[in-house]
Amino acid sequence: MTATAVVALPLLAPPAFADCTTAGATVTCAPPGTGGFQAGFGVNNLTVTNFGSVIVGDFVNGLGVFNGNTVTNNGSILAGDGSFGIDGRNNNSIVNNGSISVGGFQAAGIQVRDGNTITNNSTIIAGETSPGIVARDGNIIVNNGTIITANDPGLTAAAILARDGNTITNSGTIIAGDGNGSIGGVGVGFGIAISNDNNVFNTGRIVAGANGFSIANALVAGYSNRNTIVNSGTLDGMLFVISDGSPGSSNSLTNSGLITITDPASLFTNHTFDGTFIQTASGTLALRVSPDTTAGGYDILTVLQSTPTDTLQLGGTLRAVLQRGVYANTQTYLSVITLCPCFGNTIQGTFAQVTSSSPFYAATATYNTDTVDLTLTRIPFGAGSSLTPNQQAVGNAIESTFPGGNAAFYDALFFSSSSQVLSQISGEGTAAAQHASFLAGNQFVTTMMQQGAAGDIDPLGAVPLGYAPQRGVAHRGADAFAAMPPLRQAEPSAWRVWASAFAARQTLGGDGNAFGQTQRLAGGALGLERQASFDLRYGIALGASQGSYAADDVGASGRFDAAHLGVYARKSFGATYLAAVASYAHVWNRTSRSITAVPAPETLSGSFGADLVSGRIELGHRQAFAGMHVTPFVAIEPGMLRQHGYTETVTNGAGLFPLTFAATTSYSFPTFLGAQFDTKIAMGEQTFAPYLRAAWVHEFSPDRQLQASFLTLPGASFTVAGPRAARDAARIEAGARWNITAQTLLFANLTGEFSDRSQGYTANGGLRVTW
Repeated sequence: MTATAVVALPLLAPPAFADCTTAGATVTCAPPGTGGFQAGFGVNNLTVTNFGSVIVGDFVNGLGVFNGNTVTNNGSILAGDGSFGIDGRNNNSIVNNGSISVGGFQAAGIQVRDGNTITNNSTIIAGETSPGIVARDGNIIVNNGTIITANDPGLTAAAILARDGNTITNSGTIIAGDGNGSIGGVGVGFGIAISNDNNVFNTGRIVAGANGFSIANALVAGYSNRNTIVNSGTLDGMLFVISDGSPGSSNSLTNSGLITITDPASLFTNHTFDGTFIQTASGTLALRVSPDTTAGGYDILTVLQSTPTDTLQLGGTLRAVLQRGVYANTQTYLSVITLCPCFGNTIQGTFAQVTSSSPFYAATATYNTDTVDLTLTRIPFGAGSSLTPNQQAVGNAIESTFPGGNAAFYDALFFSSSSQVLSQISGEGTAAAQHASFLAGNQFVTTMMQQGAAGDIDPLGAVPLGYAPQRGVAHRGADAFAAMPPLRQAEPSAWRVWASAFAARQTLGGDGNAFGQTQRLAGGALGLERQASFDLRYGIALGASQGSYAADDVGASGRFDAAHLGVYARKSFGATYLAAVASYAHVWNRTSRSITAVPAPETLSGSFGADLVSGRIELGHRQAFAGMHVTPFVAIEPGMLRQHGYTETVTNGAGLFPLTFAATTSYSFPTFLGAQFDTKIAMGEQTFAPYLRAAWVHEFSPDRQLQASFLTLPGASFTVAGPRAARDAARIEAGARWNITAQTLLFANLTGEFSDRSQGYTANGGLRVTW
């Protein structure tokens, strides 16, 4: 690989080493992967810019300068053990806009001595025992990018290691001890390690690995004096800053962000800070707790004091973060915060709020003179004013078995962070299968209804339009069709065959109890119809459909296949008609649920059948008005769905939450009140007949309920509901029929149904032939 560095400098002395070519004051270095650039002794005030890839081995610096230089890395630097990506002495300005990666054994991404300004805008990665940035005194260090370091068994390295009088600002990300485990190393990680008289401002994230430190003494065995730390971001790892106890040695820390430990392998620890500790109204101190209330079973914060003016001032939030385990109804943790009574000082102020990470425990604090105790009180699983009826039903069922049931089950719930876990484990999302079945049945019923209403195909090409009776003659002189020849009566015993394809998509929002759902489907139907007399026709149809459904907010989804069988008939009484459809469908369902709001996610699957009986009865009266026909109509479309019982199987995970669902019967009973507007246009031997239908739909049976019980928690049975179908909706249908010959008809329509929390769209099209 080729490395390229562009160096503009007055040629005061030759560089110590570089494979370079010189053109005036510009030196271009392109070593074949073994060189880098090192300025010669006494060569200062250089401007060094790397645009390419510098690759060096062990104990060789990537870019090396002395004093007063400007160094910018816009490319990449790769150095081995004991090497520095960029090495400078004093009063340099160093900016990393590219990447720097160095090995272990006391290497460093960037090393400087005194009076330098270092800005990292991109990435620095350092191996075991190697700091990302190491600086001595009086430097300004700014991290806007990412610094990742390995663990350090010698406790001497850190992502940023600074001695005295430095100003360190982090608005980016520091990962100390490589929390992702990609570069390894033994020991622990250090985020920022400091000695004396430093100012540290953190608005970003400092994340330590197992048992690591977010901010600590530069030498754990030594001391840090007169440092000022202001945190408005996240300090994730142990806090350990202590002074030597001499007069004026106190440090100060103001927390307006978050202090926490999240690495699951970290032991319970003692955050220790020597000096003044202030937590503001926006600050949060998060302490981990376990079922063990003895010392060592939870995190604590200890504030030491070196001078009488040191204070511990509380505010903001104290948060108890529950770890894995089964907890008692009441747990008290003594002295989670301790102020050293060295000078008779007392804790000032209180926390504005004390919270718990678990929705099933409330936290309270007890304030003593120089300590704070923390108490957790269990909230019954089904209690809480913010729970939905579904969550209450599931919670009450679980509560009825506590504490004698499955300990691992309760443990998973205690460790969850939101009451939404009750919605996920309830299985409410599988109610989407009911909505999908009713939608598929509606599409098949509507398809048959449209065929029965399509009318006869007169041999002369006249097409009586949908949802209106056939008449013996056109209304000569009464409407816009008077100029057309009289309609001929359809021949009795005429037969027709038709084929249709349909598709639908429906979105149903949540109703304050259950989360929203979506359904999609496609299908087709084939029918045979007989014109028994001038005013009576009837037919039979077969169909199939398949689709999917999902309740994404609770991790539920599924697919289905359905087979349909139906009959229909239509009878005319002058200008009035009565149409009826009856249908049966069998539905095969396959479901999947993902439980992600627990410490060990799992996936559950199920399969079951369902039987749907549905139909439609419609009554209308057709009238001619000013070139069109208007047909007011009313209709009902009852349906009954019998869903078979089934038990879920575990696809992935520990299998704590599979459900057994009982057989359930659900009903749908929508009513329709609307009107159709249609006309027809003669085009030679063909006729084109567009129409528009509008209706108000009212659903009398919107509930979609499920009865379930937990397989691993005997006795915990409950009833939950999916989102209710919309009570009232507006349905708009636009379509047309095109009689291309006396025996052949094409048809198509689009339908939309809209309510305050749902919308659905369907499309239908096909062909019918008469003989």
